[in-house]
Amino acid sequence: MNVELNNNLTWYGEIPSDWEELRIKDVACISPNYSQDKPSDFEECTIVPMEAVSTIGHFNLENKSLYIDVSDGLPNFEAGDVLFAKITPCMENGKGGFVDSLPTRYGFGSTEFHVLRPSSKVDGKFLYYYTFNPTYRKYAEANMTGAAGQKRVSSNFLKFTKVFLPHIDEQRLIGNYLEKNCSAIDKAISFKFDQLEKLEDLRQSIIFKAMVKGLDEDIPMRSSDIPWFGDIPEHWEVESLKRLLIEPLKYGANEAAELTDPDLPRYIRITDFDNSGKLKDHTFKSLANDKAEGYYIEEGDILFARSGATVGKTFLFSNYNGKACFAGYLIRARCNTAKILPEFLYLFTKSKGYTDWKDSAFTQATIQNIGADKYSYLPIVQPPIGEQKKIIEFVNRETARIESIEEKLKNQISVLREYKHSLIHECVTAKRRVTEADLTMS
Repeated sequence: MNVELNNNLTWYGEIPSDWEELRIKDVACISPNYSQDKPSDFEECTIVPMEAVSTIGHFNLENKSLYIDVSDGLPNFEAGDVLFAKITPCMENGKGGFVDSLPTRYGFGSTEFHVLRPSSKVDGKFLYYYTFNPTYRKYAEANMTGAAGQKRVSSNFLKFTKVFLPHIDEQRLIGNYLEKNCSAIDKAISFKFDQLEKLEDLRQSIIFKAMVKGLDEDIPMRSSDIPWFGDIPEHWEVESLKRLLIEPLKYGANEAAELTDPDLPRYIRITDFDNSGKLKDHTFKSLANDKAEGYYIEEGDILFARSGATVGKTFLFSNYNGKACFAGYLIRARCNTAKILPEFLYLFTKSKGYTDWKDSAFTQATIQNIGADKYSYLPIVQPPIGEQKKIIEFVNRETARIESIEEKLKNQISVLREYKHSLIHECVTAKRRVTEADLTMS
């Protein structure tokens, strides 16, 4: 293969001498008009908002509307077009796709999509994979304009993006090859995500059974009078959270997270810990000592998220080297260890019983918000302290096995994604030449 170095496109690398150098605007129309007559007022059209488009090129095409009801300003598209998300973070995440078919004559997408209509010079699938290429998306990200959080890829950037094209037959071959192989990779990734979901269900089942039913299957049971608990061991108690604490629940500091001084108390916010309860290092923020006063957290304190998409998420403060305080969208619970062990309470918040209670709290409110008044009445099963210790040991042992399997699955997903990204880049930049035999064997 004869190649020459493209000094202007470091993301592209070497170019085959038999591939033609063009710009996207030379081979596709951006923001095209209707290819046929304008739809009539009562013609049904497909509506595709941003949330109906996946990061792997799939569309939900179930939403339809009469043309007369379509909002003004939505970009139209048709079968054969390519959609490219222009706004952050959708662009970086790969949102977009090739519109292989439509259930209606016309579709209308989010205003945050660029619509590319391929000419006879370029295959639509090839153009999609060219613009989906994660290496190209990083290049596009570096050229976004606008304020933080609202950055976009401009139509001019797309128009003047250089595109290198083999003969149209080879383009189709590459597009079909990538579609077939990427679909297989996506299915493998989806299967592994299904396995992760099943493992999460298993984790919740193990925790719920141990923490609500106990470890002795032969022990006498009684009704808990709590629908999502059912029967519990007859010698256990059920108490509201506030009766298991040494002080009332407390809201955090309403202060901006501006400092990063490691000598000051760490300022823990909702975004600083993940669903597994691990504190992130890269999100470190600190708070001045005078502002942290009254909001310090101690070993064994538990933080509850009270609002937004992460409401109900919890964090056990343990084994931290240094001082820390907490932010206003969190609520601090300080356990009375004569009644309940902090780790027992924390593990309880990972159970199905806690999830069911949280869901019931949502149905009684117009927004996702659980304040201290509601958390105070969170029902908690209360075994004797000795049993709590045994349950903690059992749950930690069993969930550690699950976490080991989860870690392997996540690594496998990462490898598959990296392989997919590499495959796309190599094929659309001619690092890997695709033949008919490749398509047959794949």
